[in-house]
Amino acid sequence: MISKSNRSIGPHSEFESNKTSSETKLRIIYSAEYLIGKYGSIGVTTRDINKHANQKNSSSIYYHFGAKDALIDSILDLRLQKLEVEFVSMLSEFNINQNKLNTDKILEILITPVYNKVLKEKSWKNYIFFIQQVHISDELNKKFDIRMSKTTNYLYRTLRKQNNIKNDELWSIKLHDYRSFLINSLAQAKKDLENKKNKLIIKKSYYDYLCKTSKKILIG
Repeated sequence: MISKSNRSIGPHSEFESNKTSSETKLRIIYSAEYLIGKYGSIGVTTRDINKHANQKNSSSIYYHFGAKDALIDSILDLRLQKLEVEFVSMLSEFNINQNKLNTDKILEILITPVYNKVLKEKSWKNYIFFIQQVHISDELNKKFDIRMSKTTNYLYRTLRKQNNIKNDELWSIKLHDYRSFLINSLAQAKKDLENKKNKLIIKKSYYDYLCKTSKKILIG
């Protein structure tokens, strides 16, 4: 459980005071994403989330989501569905131009939307830390895998086929290592940006580094 002195820390200023149901749900989702990213799922209670989201009704999470587990599902659904839109858009544009979908292009499609949202969009500022916690939890990682978009799966299959990686166990390890690298690198980059340590990470050189290292991990 989070200590009382830390429960209220977070992005309250981004929330409007409007009390409509959809805005209340989003307020709770953002609060849960922030707290779980900071303390882990086990370290956060529904009471912590309610307090951070300024909910006077102690049953708000139960009313809107049913339970904390379903709330975590809602966070994943919200974020992954928005990423899917970006994946589809990039892939469609690529297909329209009748270009060959090679390894470099696949990685560009997989990395660009996450890179842009995590480092450049304010409403996504806590997502990468939440996903860090998801990635290190077997239970939460299963939730992530279940919700992985059709486009992402298609790109992974294509990447694997193009590079003739037939061993299932080897491919599973490569995917895990790739995700670990991308998530942890972006999380550190986000921290550096917030602490104003390194503004160069949003330059093309950092993006190129992500793509080249991901390629080395997946097919090297």
